Amino acid sequence: QMKRKLITLLSAALCACFAFAGCASSYNTSGTSSSSSDSSNDNLVVATVEDKEITLGTLNNTLDYYLNYYYGISRDDESQSETVSTLREQLMNALILEQVRVVKGEQLGYYDNLTDDEISEIETYADELISSWRETFVRQAQSENSDLSEEEADKEGEKLLNEYMEENDYTRDRIIQLKKDEVVADKLYEEYTKDITVSDDDIEEEYNTRVEEDKSTFGSDMDYYATMCRYGSTIYWNPEGARKVQQILIPFTDEDQEAISNVDSSDEDALAKAVKTAQDNIEDEANSLYKELTEGKTFADALSEQENSDSTMYVVVDGIESTYDEAYVKAAMSLKKLGDVSEPIMTDSGCYILYYASDVKAGAVDLDKVKDEISESLLEDKKSEEFYNTCNSWKDEMKVETFPEVYETETAGAEASESAESEASASAEAAASVAAEASESAEASASN
Repeated sequence: QMKRKLITLLSAALCACFAFAGCASSYNTSGTSSSSSDSSNDNLVVATVEDKEITLGTLNNTLDYYLNYYYGISRDDESQSETVSTLREQLMNALILEQVRVVKGEQLGYYDNLTDDEISEIETYADELISSWRETFVRQAQSENSDLSEEEADKEGEKLLNEYMEENDYTRDRIIQLKKDEVVADKLYEEYTKDITVSDDDIEEEYNTRVEEDKSTFGSDMDYYATMCRYGSTIYWNPEGARKVQQILIPFTDEDQEAISNVDSSDEDALAKAVKTAQDNIEDEANSLYKELTEGKTFADALSEQENSDSTMYVVVDGIESTYDEAYVKAAMSLKKLGDVSEPIMTDSGCYILYYASDVKAGAVDLDKVKDEISESLLEDKKSEEFYNTCNSWKDEMKVETFPEVYETETAGAEASESAESEASASAEAAASVAAEASESAEASASN
């Protein structure tokens, strides 16, 4: 099921995402590729869907982007050959399904029925995308040579743009076509999933599953719980004793922070001395603010006066070991009643004063609070699975050929087929986790 979800997300989202990602900002001006394969092979065909061809260059560009963005590795890295082979095979299927949708869209007349307004929007999109790339390359030229005049920077930026588009086989017409493919995929998706629904029983079953997952995970790892709370993840179960605090941070001065940064991290004595100096330099400010708070100044007023005001509610609970400084957790959990304010807490990153804002209700959160989110998530999952199955049924009706002898030779010792079929593949799980946690992955699936 995990592999199926990954491929669904890839087939529905990644191809368009990679084609239009703002990767121009990381363009290598030396003109060398991120991998050492012979670019003269880029036009070799790795698969066909009816009369549509998928080239080695398209496959490798997609694979390179994905490996670099999520893993920071190259497809030439022999130590990562299993990961590379697995993702290559999955992306091959994604690219094939993309072309299946194109062929089906043509057969059903979706391309012919694009309106003038839709075509105009697509052309505007392409022009704005190329313009944004041009601006990026002009800025890059200026950053690499501050002596360039505006005219020279524009000229150099245009040169870099042309090199980038040529290297990646982009033209205005191709971008327009790719965007048309995306628009048609949207229409196909909507048409063939419009009758999909979820029931209250489906929602309750999923709710119970998520509650048990959180209980199992958070019950033995309070740091993970605190981290998920900190980054705004939906929580379905809370441990006993959790509370929300607000904080005022009095940071080290810029000079002291720079002094700390300049200390050799291996020199523990020198580092401790630099931190102590920084703490001493903000101690009077921290004590003065604490005095004001104990004499009637509200925490909200004090917080609003801070240069970098932070109204975030931080969830803290006993058992946290690494998410927050030990002194921070101890002070937060020592506050006796709602509205209490902690004494200044000196840490290696500055001085904190905490405010006990509220308690977190222990146990499972109320279903009503998360019902809409679960419903939307389940609906998108069901639609994605239905559309994936529909695309595969279309694929079975079409003439599809693959040429693994072309792309499997890209990585020595690759065992792509075996890796792709392994449901327990560590690399597939990692990729699925990345895809599933991306906040827009479900939306990207729906749009394709």
